[in-house]
Amino acid sequence: MDQLRKTFMLWIDTNDQPSAILPMRLANAAPYFIRLTGGANLMAKSDGERGIRLLTQALNGFGGVLMSGGARIFEPTGSGYKPYPTVLEVPPILRKINRDMITLAICPKMIQMEYSDLGIVVDRDDKTGYLAVMQPNQDLWLILQKNVDQITLRSTEWQECLELTQVFLATRNHFGATLISYNGGNQTSKEISAWSNANLNVILVAGSGRVTDEYCQNHKWLDAHPSVYICHDVWEIRDKLISLGGLLG
Repeated sequence: MDQLRKTFMLWIDTNDQPSAILPMRLANAAPYFIRLTGGANLMAKSDGERGIRLLTQALNGFGGVLMSGGARIFEPTGSGYKPYPTVLEVPPILRKINRDMITLAICPKMIQMEYSDLGIVVDRDDKTGYLAVMQPNQDLWLILQKNVDQITLRSTEWQECLELTQVFLATRNHFGATLISYNGGNQTSKEISAWSNANLNVILVAGSGRVTDEYCQNHKWLDAHPSVYICHDVWEIRDKLISLGGLLG
């Protein structure tokens, strides 16, 4: 029987460095980061459902650290809430399949967190009624806050992911990392730009919609960023990750 996998939560102020606990908790994973980024409640449901299927299949067998925002999106139904399909559903699914993989959820504290029947609410959209709730099925939660009393910005999520990736690449031997982008809006665009400008590996999933597709169609930009790759389906993603060292062939 598999050992029970528990969730570990670490709170840090945005001006601080992650404690030594973080690399200790990640030490047993394969030396590779995959960061999932992309759309949440602003993507079409059909795009979200396709993304869950595609990325779950593409990352089957991954044994490294999978970084994501970690929250789960709920939409109001009139009588309650139901989950909204986004790429944020992928890490908990893969956690059950890939027993050696570690999920790292990096989440900015954008409101004063509150408990609900759905779980701990980390963000809410007052216009639409959508909620972001901490996804409980994670190995490690990193909660970002300005300080114990103040909230922080949404952008700190991808900034922390990038900084953490660069620290591990600079200090670990034979370490690799790839950003996988599916759909997404303004913050996703900034993250793609930051990774590509740092000459880090980026996989853009073609046909996923919105910002990611805009980058896929910008041939001048792609020519100027050789570390960016376009993949159209499960097998192209897997082949590219194998060539980059993220999956075993």
